[in-house]
Amino acid sequence: MSILTPARLLQLSSAPQLQSSWYFIAAATLTICNEPGEIPSVFHLALKQSQKIPLNLSVAEDSINFSKHLIYKNSIGEIEKKIENLNSDLVDEESNFKNQFEVAQKTREALLKCSALGGIPKSINSLMILKNSTPLQLLERNENRDNSISNITNERERGRQYWDQVYGKVSSRVIGQMNNAYPDLWSYARDHVYSPLLSFSDILDPRETSLVVVACLIPLDVNPQLKGHLKGALNNGCSKEEISSARALSIQIAEWCGYKWKGNIVSL
Repeated sequence: MSILTPARLLQLSSAPQLQSSWYFIAAATLTICNEPGEIPSVFHLALKQSQKIPLNLSVAEDSINFSKHLIYKNSIGEIEKKIENLNSDLVDEESNFKNQFEVAQKTREALLKCSALGGIPKSINSLMILKNSTPLQLLERNENRDNSISNITNERERGRQYWDQVYGKVSSRVIGQMNNAYPDLWSYARDHVYSPLLSFSDILDPRETSLVVVACLIPLDVNPQLKGHLKGALNNGCSKEEISSARALSIQIAEWCGYKWKGNIVSL
């Protein structure tokens, strides 16, 4: 049984303050909730939205039905053939392509950044399902990151700057706490999480990344980290209204997925 009904999907797309970010925030939350099969419905509604198609229950239902048909009714080869045949309809104008490719890129990047919070396996599953429901022209063909050895120093400087921006005046204190817990913890977070992944801003900017992180932390039920990243989202330029809306969206999705929390979920 699907978690996302047409009414629920339409509700997500109408989240206040999140007109251009609701879909990748929702996809990130569904990844952490281990419901990757729901992501194509979100993705295809976002593609329609990017074409300036007015969203309603009928359009939402079409997105869900189309996604189910692709994911559950066909082999991979048949899926790719059907997706290829849709290219002329979905990506038929340059402006449409640009808008839709941005939706695809931001969704992929959000799912990749989820790996820092919910683990690589969940990100793999979500990205594989997303790939199988993506029009061929909207697939990523090249790496977006410079993974050369010569770039490591610049990357680590960027990661430290991003860390300091998120944690602000408590940055050094948090580093000290992590070092005291286990000396390798801070260096690992800096070198393998913040530097190459979270601080990368060519696709999702720092504000958007913060909203993804907040959305991921809610179903994980980790209030200490959520508290820090709610404030970090403010430090990265999010408004209180955006943060509140992303928090509410993630809570709603997690509740639909059957999640329960040990206590109250922290807020700003």
